[in-house]
Amino acid sequence: MHFHILHLHYTLNRELAELYASIALRNFTVGLVGIFEPIYLFLFFSNDLVKTLLFFAAINLLHSLLTPLSGKIIVKLGVKHAMLASVPFIFLYYLGLWQVENLGNFFLVLIPLAVMYNLFYWTAFHIDFARFSESKNRGSQLSYRHTIAALSAAASPLAGGILIALFGYPALFAIVLVLLFASAVPLFLSEEAHEVYTDSFQKAFQEVFLKKYRSKVVAFLAEGGESIGQTILWPIFLFILAISYSSIGAIFSVALLAGVIFALYMGRKIDKMGSARMLVLGSWLNAFTWPIKMFVSVPIDAFLINTLHHFTRLTSLLPFSALFYDWSAREGINRDRFIILREMCVNCGKAVMLFVLAGFFLFTNDIAFVFPAFGLLSLFFIFFTRGQKNGA
Repeated sequence: MHFHILHLHYTLNRELAELYASIALRNFTVGLVGIFEPIYLFLFFSNDLVKTLLFFAAINLLHSLLTPLSGKIIVKLGVKHAMLASVPFIFLYYLGLWQVENLGNFFLVLIPLAVMYNLFYWTAFHIDFARFSESKNRGSQLSYRHTIAALSAAASPLAGGILIALFGYPALFAIVLVLLFASAVPLFLSEEAHEVYTDSFQKAFQEVFLKKYRSKVVAFLAEGGESIGQTILWPIFLFILAISYSSIGAIFSVALLAGVIFALYMGRKIDKMGSARMLVLGSWLNAFTWPIKMFVSVPIDAFLINTLHHFTRLTSLLPFSALFYDWSAREGINRDRFIILREMCVNCGKAVMLFVLAGFFLFTNDIAFVFPAFGLLSLFFIFFTRGQKNGA
């Protein structure tokens, strides 16, 4: 561990340190409610899985279509101010969730609020990391980013579950609203970072269909589709199994803590062995562990399988992210176009998967049947390694 602390000192720069501090605060705050959000909306829609999925599908579809707008926002505001400007939108979104029963049909206002938060925050976040991370240490820096995020978020699901069990959702949302603004403060300890993005909406959409980016687009679509299983369906599945809120929180907290040392190890392996080789291995491991989730029936099964799956997802997602940042940073000031391309495709992949699943669940409510499909999607991550030698 002493080695990791020394290595962290030499592979961090001031801008990354500030980004990591912001991530820590944000992840703790959002982690309080994150895994319970789909459950909360599932209950709001009277246990209607189709309506729940369509709600999230609308958010991701609009995010995908409007992503080029985020490039224009960042040019006007700067990277850090764009992330700061996202906070009022997520604040209002969580405030709306808190009072969703009183909104009636106006609950639909939550969709544009979530979209605006995503547009302001996520593109700026990826640009900030791509700008200040270093190619030779990117695997390690990604693992540190994950480790800091995991450590700060590890207590959140358990704390959130206990808060809901003891005091209900209102207390949870009240705490989240108070903490949200603090997460942006560390970003302003150094100067603003300005970007240049000149692509029109038309050009941004044309790039999605360019032959030279086809393998990357396929990988991004799969990345988005696969994430739906973990962030939306898996928590709802555990809730349907009648696992308590505190136990669901603990299941996620244990996996995050268990994955900390593993993520540090993975970062070093990525830098040593290469991201492409690790991605191929990780994609296959992730593909084989997704179907195991079908057999969860009691909390102890969920603890063990969720922890195992957290490891295999890290083995695929960390090298995938390293390859992506290498690819986007290669273009210097033009890296924004690749980050925007990714955001468009990832969110399109999420939306398509959510619409497909909504159609599937018109005929059955058995979530377990779809877990193998997420494993299959993880194999498409490997498409990102195509054309690496020629720079495609």
